[in-house]
Amino acid sequence: MDPRLPPRSDLVGLKDCAWERSGDALVVMLDRREVIHLVDRDGSVELLLTALRDRPRSPDDLLEILVGQGVRVDAQQLAAALDVLDRSGLVEDAT
Repeated sequence: MDPRLPPRSDLVGLKDCAWERSGDALVVMLDRREVIHLVDRDGSVELLLTALRDRPRSPDDLLEILVGQGVRVDAQQLAAALDVLDRSGLVEDAT
């Protein structure tokens, strides 16, 4: 896991952004100059972004939300997804 991400007990927050679905991908805009394309064939990335948009959450809370919605994910896979979002500049430590 990227050292810039908060430890599992801390909160992860979504930076101010907007997104829209485009086929199998999400087009995420941090601002008008920066657009990020994320592969999201099953909608799980959009569910993750939506959960983070609602309020900052711990990785454990995010895992519970995703699994509760039928997403087949474990803690290690979620950590990898959060790492991708972090490297893309979409999340931040919200503690």
